[in-house]
Amino acid sequence: MQDFSSVNIKNMIIHNVGNKVKGESLEISTEICDANNEVTNQYLKQFFFSTFKFDVTYRFVHETDIAMNEIYNYVKHIFENPSEFYEQSVNIAKHLYEVSVHPNIKAGELYIVYLQNCIIDDNVTDAIGIYKSESKDYYLQVNSNGKRYDIECQQGINPKKLDKGCLIFNLSDSNYKVYIVDRNINDAMYWKKNFLMIEEEKNEYTNTAKVLKSCKKYIAKKENIEPEKRLELMNNSVEYFENNEEEFKIFEYESGDNLLADIEEGHIEVELLFLDIIMNGTNGMKITRKLRDIQFKAPIIFLTAHADYAVESYEVYAAGYLLKPYDTNKLTLLLDEVLQRSVQKRIAVKVKKQHRYLEINDIMYAESDKHVLNIHLKDSRVIQTTEKLSELKKTINSKRFIRCHQSYLVNMDYIKDAKTDFILSNDIRIPIRVRGRKEIIERYHKYYSSERMNDHL
Repeated sequence: MQDFSSVNIKNMIIHNVGNKVKGESLEISTEICDANNEVTNQYLKQFFFSTFKFDVTYRFVHETDIAMNEIYNYVKHIFENPSEFYEQSVNIAKHLYEVSVHPNIKAGELYIVYLQNCIIDDNVTDAIGIYKSESKDYYLQVNSNGKRYDIECQQGINPKKLDKGCLIFNLSDSNYKVYIVDRNINDAMYWKKNFLMIEEEKNEYTNTAKVLKSCKKYIAKKENIEPEKRLELMNNSVEYFENNEEEFKIFEYESGDNLLADIEEGHIEVELLFLDIIMNGTNGMKITRKLRDIQFKAPIIFLTAHADYAVESYEVYAAGYLLKPYDTNKLTLLLDEVLQRSVQKRIAVKVKKQHRYLEINDIMYAESDKHVLNIHLKDSRVIQTTEKLSELKKTINSKRFIRCHQSYLVNMDYIKDAKTDFILSNDIRIPIRVRGRKEIIERYHKYYSSERMNDHL
């Protein structure tokens, strides 16, 4: 159980963190905020807690030693000695500034808060909240001068729209319970990976429980399903997800427009999408066409009672089209096929005397520089190896990668424009060799228009 109704805001400070790459500054507050106003306090609590979902727990990690995780260290100091709150808040702000190197990262206010009397999992404990506000809403303010009312537009923070947040609960001596909000994945998820350095806490039952809960909820809503069929669906769901080792997160939408908005704004990351044809206020096929227009490339499976759109589904690169009532065997086979095709392939790259394992989907491009190969990842990290570019291309073995120059191998998923050079999503320019330039650009256009929707190997 979670209960934050009696939370006390012990300390709060606000810094402003810009994007280091863009030349924006880091502005450090010299004093702690006064948050004792009752009304302000009420809305701050809404801002600090209302956006969080507590179904996924994270923990701090580090590739060598947890003590080397910066945020873990700073938080640990605050919990052990609350008088260090200001000093450690400055360290947190500086660390965020140092990792804010992706071109899509926006400047914003950084709130660091010490919270008392939090109830989480039926335990009363302290927590530290770290929040970043990157976007502002416009509000209309009505003023009276005694004779008439005037109206003006003001900019401010919507307490219901938290851009990035992290709640760290002091529930363990060795680590902490961590929960996050990250509403923009277009900045390479730097909040989770580079700033916090956290990973999802899992056990053998986590994924199965989540999916079964969703299945049960869906089946219960279908009044036209006979009791025996409900039982069969539940049993098949249990068997499938218990025997499948992949990880799942479930998002449910009753509105196609809301789904489209969340995907377009980067609030959710989708690897497999189930859609009905007839949806509240819209048509599933129309939503799919809009998704493909914004280069949404995840597999889409239609589950519907309407057979008339089956042919049209091929035009939007649907991975499957199943008619109600569903044949659970067909659904299981289709899921196996799609998940097998969609799973991210890992490669091993030799770095010094060790091997680093990389997801090929995370590789933006590779650049050969004399005797060193620089592999550039989407989160701005660069992995250096002595392997040859030709060997890397052979290891990756994916149609999405193109050798456009003697010194460059590019993931075409990250290309946003092709002229004399390839221009990537982070505005990096990759040269295209003069000889054969036309054929290279034509190959990219062919991939962009067709193969991109289906190449998940």
